[in-house]
Amino acid sequence: MATQGDAANQLNPNELNERFVSMGISKLDASLLVNCIMHRKSYSWLNNDPIPHELTARVNSLLRERGLGASVEITDAGSRGKIWEVNFQREYAAPPLPEKPFAFGFGIP
Repeated sequence: MATQGDAANQLNPNELNERFVSMGISKLDASLLVNCIMHRKSYSWLNNDPIPHELTARVNSLLRERGLGASVEITDAGSRGKIWEVNFQREYAAPPLPEKPFAFGFGIP
């Protein structure tokens, strides 16, 4: 079974960069985004380049289609521009929390 890390290893960074630029992302933002994806590192940055409407949804759709486990959020920072945030999903699920808190950490209700 392929993991999210395997999907990133099989990507062509130039192809992915060109795809992001064709969506209307600036070359700088696209290269930062590709760098995050290739190294599987969460990252955020501020940029004042223009961003097309509904860009976040299109980028996240592409990332889901490719199975990269990443998500992008772009928020308005007022006159300073836009804040880009790239995050990755964990490849494992945390165990569920108990319904009642444990007493002294020993599991005694």
